Amino acid sequence: MSQPPDNRNFLPILFTTLSVVVVFGYQLSINFRMKGEQENLSKQLDEIQRQRDPLVDQARKIQTGLQALAEDLLQVAATDEDAAGLVKQFNIQRSEPPAAPAAPAASATP
Repeated sequence: MSQPPDNRNFLPILFTTLSVVVVFGYQLSINFRMKGEQENLSKQLDEIQRQRDPLVDQARKIQTGLQALAEDLLQVAATDEDAAGLVKQFNIQRSEPPAAPAAPAASATP
């Protein structure tokens, strides 16, 4: 009782097609899940950044205040021994802003 010649290749093609459909379906489900997780993580990141903004502003204000205080202390240290002692003790220094990069020298070729 062998199968007729017409249906001999039907089962392998059917199983191959079903396996391809299953694999693609599985990959699609993974992609949809990952897209949902990515959206959730993106929302969490936005929320964290919004929560961090006031802290960054506060840190900038504190940094500006400390820089002004250190600058004042350096100016007073020129005339006051106690201020000079604090400057020396905490190694407070005035940093110069970075200089503009020099233009490359033109090379002279003979």
